[in-house]
Amino acid sequence: MTKKPKSSTAKRGPKPETLKIEGDWKDAVAKALAKGKPSKPKE
Repeated sequence: MTKKPKSSTAKRGPKPETLKIEGDWKDAVAKALAKGKPSKPKE
């Protein structure tokens, strides 16, 4: 029994979103990391 190779044109999932960063990306990353993790939502 032989398996067919998967098609290279097969797409899975939605297209990724594009994020535009204004200014210096290093400053934006540092600022985002400084905020910390979001709190857990109350149930």
